Amino acid sequence: MRKVYQCEHTVPPVWWFTFADRNALGEEIVVEFRKNENTHGKHSLPAMWKRKGFIDKEPETWWGVQTYVTDRQGRCSGKYNPTTKDGKLNFEWLLEATEENRQKIIDEIYRRSNAIWHREDWYLEDLEEAIRSTGLEVTQERVDKLLEECHRIFDDKSGRNEMLAQKASCLRRSRKCLED
Repeated sequence: MRKVYQCEHTVPPVWWFTFADRNALGEEIVVEFRKNENTHGKHSLPAMWKRKGFIDKEPETWWGVQTYVTDRQGRCSGKYNPTTKDGKLNFEWLLEATEENRQKIIDEIYRRSNAIWHREDWYLEDLEEAIRSTGLEVTQERVDKLLEECHRIFDDKSGRNEMLAQKASCLRRSRKCLED
């Protein structure tokens, strides 16, 4: 995925950025930036954040960010957004609404969307062989159905994570272990 995007300034204070290429998982990424301004009222969000101890100083402006990540099956999610963490605002990424900070956020979204350590690819021949092994005739409908059933079949990473931890523990002993 090249770090190329198109900016569309729709209605102030909203900007939309669309990444030109899909990432390694085939996801399309669109980012909405909304410039928020502090009203300095006692019930404003920055005042509440300061009262509750989330921030030390009320910002004059800040970026509100939404990510729209659409996978190959057309499902959309808000992943890769550094301004949220576990469904809540991530105050480490509560940045003044400047162009420089907007670029920092775009760079982080790009980094996160391309920091993929596992990609699931299926070979058509393997799917066809699995269907044949059951005694069924191979049809496009059956291949598509099997592919859909197998999608994200390896999401349970417990076994892989144990293997990774075992290999990482070898780092203490010797580099040779990693090459086994």
